[in-house]
Amino acid sequence: IWGRVGIASIERNSDRGDYAFKQSGGVQLRGGVDQPFADGFAVAAAFGYDEIGHLNFDDGRATGDGNAIHGGVGVRKLFGPLGAGSASVTLSAGSQRNDLTRSQTIFVTGEGHSHYTTSYMQVGANLGYSFDMGQLYARPEIDGSVIGLKQHAFTEQGLEGLGVAGASDTEWVTTVSPHLTLGMNINSTARFSLTGGGVFHNKD
Repeated sequence: IWGRVGIASIERNSDRGDYAFKQSGGVQLRGGVDQPFADGFAVAAAFGYDEIGHLNFDDGRATGDGNAIHGGVGVRKLFGPLGAGSASVTLSAGSQRNDLTRSQTIFVTGEGHSHYTTSYMQVGANLGYSFDMGQLYARPEIDGSVIGLKQHAFTEQGLEGLGVAGASDTEWVTTVSPHLTLGMNINSTARFSLTGGGVFHNKD
């Protein structure tokens, strides 16, 4: 059983031509459980909650806040001598609610209010095997995932029909990451290793 609490703060200035952005007061809570079973099987589950905190865009031109929930489950199987190989599959999903207030001037100055939701779903897999060569060892491994990122439709209110209307849209991102770890067991309590690999995404 594990848990983690984090506090997040982000700030971006406008020196490079970007809009200034600041997030403050963000809190992240994470917790989970991992339970091994016989024959090398294990299952895991995790839950997360985010309090987004206060968002400030372009020195007050827009402000917002929100929160998010996350959840995931996974199963792992060890195989080979002494569990040298492992294979796992995970499924995770989450949803984030955002409330935004935006100032706009077209003929007259007004404020637009929007409430919109983003969500995601991810399927991931991992396969690896460790080769023992005395003090030296090598572990080739490959990770893969498919993530669906969804922006739900929304309409900005309060600007007499001149607000933003956001269409619903889903983007799918596929990622494959092969990597190789080479290492040496120095003694019973010390180990040195070096890992190299790559991360490849679909480009469409």
